[in-house]
Amino acid sequence: MLTAVATLIIATQAHDYLAQMRFEEQNLNNAWVALAPWQQDTFRKEERQWIIWKDALGFQEKMQVVRDRASYLWHLSGHTSCGQPLNK
Repeated sequence: MLTAVATLIIATQAHDYLAQMRFEEQNLNNAWVALAPWQQDTFRKEERQWIIWKDALGFQEKMQVVRDRASYLWHLSGHTSCGQPLNK
């Protein structure tokens, strides 16, 4: 039987995870928007398949693959996650 304190800790951890996941998914969405239209057209089918794969993962794995995908898309767009052009 869970105590009230244990229940509160679990609820807090779940809330923290969800907040972090929302942040990571927003970063991913921003990276997608930063792509040129031709890049979005090129990667649209792949992105749909990736989303299906990602959604089947567990919580921790999902957060890491979202981070990795955002980093990949930011790199393709030629920008950093802050929207600044990459130094090439």
